[in-house]
Amino acid sequence: PIWTIFRSIPLDGGDGDGDGDGPGPTEEADINNPPRCLEKIDAAFRYDKNPGYVYVFSGQWYYRLKPYDYENNNKLPWYDSEAGPKRIQDGFPGLPSNLDAVVENINNANQLYAFKGDKYFLFDTQAKSVVEQGTLADLWPSDPPSKIEGAFRRSNSEMGFLSGDKMWKYKSNSDEWAVAEPNSNYFASYPYQSISLGFYNRWTWIFQGNWYSVVRNYDGKVSAPYTYRPIINDIGLPMCSEGVGSLTTETKKKCKKELKKYKKKRSYKPSPECLEFIAENYSDSIDVELD
Repeated sequence: PIWTIFRSIPLDGGDGDGDGDGPGPTEEADINNPPRCLEKIDAAFRYDKNPGYVYVFSGQWYYRLKPYDYENNNKLPWYDSEAGPKRIQDGFPGLPSNLDAVVENINNANQLYAFKGDKYFLFDTQAKSVVEQGTLADLWPSDPPSKIEGAFRRSNSEMGFLSGDKMWKYKSNSDEWAVAEPNSNYFASYPYQSISLGFYNRWTWIFQGNWYSVVRNYDGKVSAPYTYRPIINDIGLPMCSEGVGSLTTETKKKCKKELKKYKKKRSYKPSPECLEFIAENYSDSIDVELD
């Protein structure tokens, strides 16, 4: 079962300068010169029930993923290359680029929270504008985080917000923005660059450069088949791998050996110098469904 988060509203048009009132000015992206690849994924969320798109943010751009399709052996959302990358300023006018995190508003199926630095933005997809914004201290006056490094939906009534080794929360049942307890971030052991909401019912996706892992929302336990998987192979997003061509002959030999080990054992974690090589050369498909 997939979360039903937003109603079917197209997010591929719109206007606006995209700068918002966030931290610092945003240089306008050239609409005719989209990036060749994604250096990293900043944030992501699943939007519609039908057709069920996933939207991924990277720098000044966002990308659309097609919904899963088990009949055609597509068990995960897949990059919609026909839609292509689009500027955040066009699809989400008022949101800044290079976001830190995004999560849907559990109180309103047509809204999402976006974070950058010590600022938050509440974006309404029907109004196609930011309808509320402020600082993190407005949400948590007594002990605000300095920034939100990752945000996700813990359940139908709770959102989690990560910063350092702590997890701040919002609880819809009591309308409470709860202050974090020490060591409450059970994702802290993952060196994540970004953490998305769970696309699937009890799962959260963690993005780490060209790789992703899938873990349980409520305790951070990893799903073994989805531990450290290459994004480009499983999801089709064109992740950058500039360092592969500059590897020495000896390093390439080492990476080829690690690629063999990785294919044999899904939980095998490659060495840092071989991450991009394996992500670019791995081609085995996922054959396990998330429940």
